[in-house]
Amino acid sequence: MFKENKIDKENEGAKEEGLYKPIRPRTRVSPVDFMRVEDTMHGYPLTRFELSVKEKIACAPSPSCELMEREERETRIQEVRNTLAALVQNAKFTQRQRVCYELIYLQGFSDREAAEYMRLSEVRIRRLKLPIFKALKRARERMLIVQKASLAALTKRQKLLIDLRYEKLLPVKEIAKKLDVTESAVKKLLQKSRQKIFFNEKFPKSPPS
Repeated sequence: MFKENKIDKENEGAKEEGLYKPIRPRTRVSPVDFMRVEDTMHGYPLTRFELSVKEKIACAPSPSCELMEREERETRIQEVRNTLAALVQNAKFTQRQRVCYELIYLQGFSDREAAEYMRLSEVRIRRLKLPIFKALKRARERMLIVQKASLAALTKRQKLLIDLRYEKLLPVKEIAKKLDVTESAVKKLLQKSRQKIFFNEKFPKSPPS
């Protein structure tokens, strides 16, 4: 009885000082699946349909992402067009090959339409396509050699040879005459230069014409 009165007096003193905290009875918390409860206006769990819609909205790209992707795609397309234009410019097309290339690959003519326009047979048109691709391939090889030659450790003579052969497109015979050496010496020096340029890489065995 004495202890209870003492505790009551202490509680009264604590109330006056603002330090008293009443003891609350423990409440039983029921288990809740918090993974199922989503942020909604009223705090109710979302339905399966609402959850699927929410996932689609979350996964959908933003307008800024779509704009960036479209710009990158257009940039890549423009780079390909520029590269192809440079290849066509450096390719040694004959007049007939150039007309065939423009009709079929630029204007979208069929083989029959191109044959009628050029007054050739379809067989002849198909035969023209192969040298066109070969000329583009050789032009690409020349551009790649010139590009990598600027980074390779070449001698002055090798750099001069690369410039004459792949930049100015001089034939081997003319280069040999210009440097006062034999054609075989020019070919050997070209081969060594290419080995330096494409060190540890695959490169065509014979120089592109």
